[in-house]
Amino acid sequence: MGLMARTRMLFNTAIRRLSKLQRPQVSRTFATVSTLSVVAAAGVLIRNDLESVTCQDNKSLDDNKPDTCQDLKPFEPSQIEEGAQVWTSHDMCALRRAYSAKISPDGKYVAYSIATPDVMGGGSNKGALYICKFDQKLNQSKLPPIPHVTGRNGKPFLASWDKQSKGVYFLCRRQGDKGHCLYFIPVEGGEAYKLASSPSGKSISSYSVSPDGTWAAVTSPSAKKNASKSKSKVGSHTHEVYETDGSPLPSQSLYIVKLSTPLQHLPQDGNGEWVKVKLPTTAKLYPHASQPSFSPDGKKLALFLCKSSNTDDMMMKKRLCVLRVETPLLLGEQGAGRNTKRKEVRLPCAHFISPVGGPENKRSWAKAQGPLVWSPDSSRIGYIKAASPSDPKASQLCIATIGATSLHNSEINVTPDNFEGHVENVQFITPSLVLTQASQGCEVKLRTVRLPAQELTPSFKTSGIEVKPPSNVSAVQWTRISLASQFSDSQKLSRAVFLGSSPEHPPEVFTVDLSVNPGVHGTNPGIRSDNPGVRIERCERLTESNVWARNRLTSRQEIIRWKARDGLWIEGVLMWPVGRVSKPSPLIVAVHGGPESHCRNNWLSSYSRPGQIASAKGYFVLYPNYRGSTGRGVKFSQANQGRMALEEFDDILDGVHYLANQGLVDLTRVGITGGSYGGYASAWGATRHSEHYQASVMSVGVSDQVSKHLTTDIPEEIEAVHWLKNPITDLEAFIRSSPIAYLKYANTPLLIMHGKNDTRVPPTQSIELFRGLKMKGDVRARLVLYEKEGHGNRRYANRLDFSLRQMRWFDHYLATPETEEDRRRRPPPVREVEYGDPRTADTKTNSNIKSKL
Repeated sequence: MGLMARTRMLFNTAIRRLSKLQRPQVSRTFATVSTLSVVAAAGVLIRNDLESVTCQDNKSLDDNKPDTCQDLKPFEPSQIEEGAQVWTSHDMCALRRAYSAKISPDGKYVAYSIATPDVMGGGSNKGALYICKFDQKLNQSKLPPIPHVTGRNGKPFLASWDKQSKGVYFLCRRQGDKGHCLYFIPVEGGEAYKLASSPSGKSISSYSVSPDGTWAAVTSPSAKKNASKSKSKVGSHTHEVYETDGSPLPSQSLYIVKLSTPLQHLPQDGNGEWVKVKLPTTAKLYPHASQPSFSPDGKKLALFLCKSSNTDDMMMKKRLCVLRVETPLLLGEQGAGRNTKRKEVRLPCAHFISPVGGPENKRSWAKAQGPLVWSPDSSRIGYIKAASPSDPKASQLCIATIGATSLHNSEINVTPDNFEGHVENVQFITPSLVLTQASQGCEVKLRTVRLPAQELTPSFKTSGIEVKPPSNVSAVQWTRISLASQFSDSQKLSRAVFLGSSPEHPPEVFTVDLSVNPGVHGTNPGIRSDNPGVRIERCERLTESNVWARNRLTSRQEIIRWKARDGLWIEGVLMWPVGRVSKPSPLIVAVHGGPESHCRNNWLSSYSRPGQIASAKGYFVLYPNYRGSTGRGVKFSQANQGRMALEEFDDILDGVHYLANQGLVDLTRVGITGGSYGGYASAWGATRHSEHYQASVMSVGVSDQVSKHLTTDIPEEIEAVHWLKNPITDLEAFIRSSPIAYLKYANTPLLIMHGKNDTRVPPTQSIELFRGLKMKGDVRARLVLYEKEGHGNRRYANRLDFSLRQMRWFDHYLATPETEEDRRRRPPPVREVEYGDPRTADTKTNSNIKSKL
């Protein structure tokens, strides 16, 4: 039979099968995408229905909701033929992911980076930088793309284009480097060469190159260390000393080095002459510099300043600073100043607002994140900032006007208070038109914000207008934006690249053609207020990083909503079991961390989030966005403040019972897992909510809120945006929200996994809970500590170990035929894990889907 005839036969069979399926009847459906995937090699036809049966568009903390939830009727897919492949732990840990994409200023090339797991070496991900033409077609070549740069000891990051589109700058630690150095590689390829290494002998953490390629501004940690070494008659002494005022405070400085032309970039040994930039006297309390960004005209340099490199200071106390770049000062020519050393220079300050009381004034605290994005005329800067000191997430579009007539007009938050979303990325299109990427519920929206040409005032508020994506990428959730260039008065078309993932694939690179509506330029746009001003003409996928995964079965995935016991509407993402669902099935609840985070309706599986692996074994997997999550506005993200673990974890439990009431989930076979704050939820599920969960896997989680608050690296952030108090002022509240306070209720088999080098949630949190359960004596528990790992596993070997242990634990306690009481009493599985050989590991087939269920 010919290929065309066979394809036609498979297609007709699919149509007949789909016509027999009964679709769920719901009150309102706001997104439906049905796809047919044909596995040509095996001749297998699979229906992968990604139908979102949601009740209503996202609303938060109000009553504008439907009276009843949607009816999730059992889904009967076509019979999966023998031999179809499903996801395994080996597959998930071997996935390659795009983590950066930048388009050249002329729009002709794309530089993107792919992270590749170290499958054979077992170490951390290796990165590679690729450069290709913008209009290159997906899989145009039969051979895999060849990277321009590979990181032998790490991965290239922070790639940026030379303004003449001649090549790409990037940071990387290559063979022989002591830390991350600044490199350049021409667009035509060849060997990348070093432009600069850190003057302190450490790593360059951020950089910016001037538009003419003459200067590079970099930030690098100071060479001072807190550790002291000395000798005496009794021997050698090594110690660290800390004071209650925080001293000594580690920080990183701003340096500027002179480069040659973009095609020469000498000296190539990376040992050019550095000039240390002394910060303005008004910013003397903010010595830590980060994320420099030259203006398009090359005359100004924007950067963030904060008190120190301590995590709390970098999260809560950043301030925007703009310096004037004056060449005579940098070259040490006449006018440099009498008191200026040859290796130091003080650049004039163009913008900096120092609050009364300095960085310890808590009213001035607010989370802020870059990158700092300039407008085309160098008059404005856009970045993301929190709405208030108690806002858990930097989520508001902030516009800084350089040279504003009033101090009150210099930095304006233009996002309305009632915006039910979180702004995550910003790019200027014109000086008065901004493109933003915002999370709204479980989806990501592109929006344009139109700014007045005149000076902004605090009264100006707008959330922008949504830019509709083409239908071929409607299921893709965007994460990064890179524009080729801003529009000019004569330019009506431009190009961009996005990173995006969907329920069917992890992050990949997409190319986009944009058009601007006539009249959008100038001081009077002259277009309707509901017109976004920009239209996506074309969007195509550029990369396919995991060709081998084409024939893996992906589960049905959809957005669902349920009403919590106090009437608040909660939403999440539900993954269905692969295969037929003819009876109530086991459920795994995968809880996100943060809690200032959320799950989107995109690729939700990883080494620690079971997703596709669990659905392949017959489990439902629920990703709940409980109160306190982001994506639904500031008010919703603050809904759990001061009451950690209480109503927010009841929201999760209400979602479990909602699925059970739909006849989908067996309440005697429910597991819970998560990392960080999700690990906290897992510990809560194994103690306070133990009667509801029959298995729990806790990763880098919290068990004792008192000791955690006193040992974490972010105590000020936790107090400011989560608790609004500390254990000194309300000890009882912290105890009430600690899982170890409910050990007497514990009856859930618990697997605990933690990195021994974790500073965010120290491993003592896991040790406390494990020893408490051991003392109780009648709970099945196991503790796994990973060497050289921190807040989550980075090494492939440890990720694989985690994934295999996690699924084995759930199978052991949820997928066996015994009664619930007998399963809770089962001895844990064997301590050792069978890893297999990654070179010969076969992917499980659908014959395993029905095992133990």
